[in-house]
Amino acid sequence: MNNIYLRIILFLVIYLFFLVLPWWLNILILIFLTIYFKYYFEVVFFGSLFDIIYFGGEYSYYGFIVSLVFLGVVSLFRPYFRS
Repeated sequence: MNNIYLRIILFLVIYLFFLVLPWWLNILILIFLTIYFKYYFEVVFFGSLFDIIYFGGEYSYYGFIVSLVFLGVVSLFRPYFRS
């Protein structure tokens, strides 16, 4: 299966998981996918979705900022995770 099709299917599955599974399990899945795929930018969308679902006040950018920082850290240390 092509990598782009796999990413699209996983995006749809994770989107459904966000509606059904607990938040901690979704975060574990997103951490794994961010390490597995190179530049998994979908994690930023799910960070924003996490803010919308679980936070809801004025300062609801916590998940978005954490997902951006995590994506940057994984991108910097990618050579040490996978070879």
